[in-house]
Amino acid sequence: MSLSSLLKSFDTGLFAATCEYLRDGSLLCGTYQLLSGPENENGSQVGTRLGGLLMLSAEAAELKDPLEMSAGVLDIKPHPTDNLVAVMLADGSVNLMASGASETAGRARLMEQQRVAVTEGMCLAGAWSCKVGSLSVSDSKGGFSVVKPIEANYSVSERFEAVHGYEVWSVCWDHEKPDVVYTGGDDSLLKVTDVRAKSTVSTVRGHDAGVTSIVSDISLDNYVLSGSYDEYIRCWDKRSLKLPLSHLKLGGGVWRIKINPDKPNLLACACMQSGCRIVSISDAQEFQIVEDFMRDRQLVYGVDWLPVSRVSAHEADAQSGSVFHLAACSFYDHVLDTFSFRFENS
Repeated sequence: MSLSSLLKSFDTGLFAATCEYLRDGSLLCGTYQLLSGPENENGSQVGTRLGGLLMLSAEAAELKDPLEMSAGVLDIKPHPTDNLVAVMLADGSVNLMASGASETAGRARLMEQQRVAVTEGMCLAGAWSCKVGSLSVSDSKGGFSVVKPIEANYSVSERFEAVHGYEVWSVCWDHEKPDVVYTGGDDSLLKVTDVRAKSTVSTVRGHDAGVTSIVSDISLDNYVLSGSYDEYIRCWDKRSLKLPLSHLKLGGGVWRIKINPDKPNLLACACMQSGCRIVSISDAQEFQIVEDFMRDRQLVYGVDWLPVSRVSAHEADAQSGSVFHLAACSFYDHVLDTFSFRFENS
């Protein structure tokens, strides 16, 4: 048995596209909005992609004024060990931010460190490698790039063109093999690329629509999770990717899958038109929905878990269950919600 409760709700102003917690408990939300403009000489309408980064520090009750970006924010990825935050932008660049405490009141703040031009298209998703510290960035041109530190700055070290026929919605490093990258495209394919050999290792079919989320994590061992516009979450054995080991229809496109860092068998899924789902995964890789919320929201793109060390101690009751906090954002509602979730021990 489980129970979720809405804690707070924030108006993000522009459309809310993604949200991520930092290790100190601060919450980031990226916004993106396309404003229509005049037609160009080809008769196409030229728009302006606006966006910014909102921050809710662990000590504050309200969102800070947005930090404006050069274009809309489509993904945010904190570095797994450093204080860097990669912000993927709709103008084809990545903004690398440093998180730290301000001199006043000790509250968290973000400072721009470097902007890296990555693609002529839009940067759609990013993922840090825990092994080598590189960042992979997928784009709207069907490819992905590897951004790594070279001397004092980050720059694009490899570019992989036309990996997919359409937009590459998701990208993920293998948690074990530092040269392997998974990508998911609007062409309904999941591909495995060896960045050192510069070649595609596997092309995985089996999704009925675009592949929107991919997860490889040490807690999953030899398994990879994928989410798709076709409304299914799937588990794959990366040693044999012909058929999924298991799958479950969640309703709505499965845009984001987040593993609970403190209880890895719990997954938070942003399911677009159908809100959010909390899904458990068993040792036999079977999925089960244990909770759903945000059903009244229009298009949920972002979800993330707060590190349990940041949850108030009085809320954790080992006898009756575990209390976790989450955040999720809904695009057209321009809303960022925070929740508590109690998972009862069985």
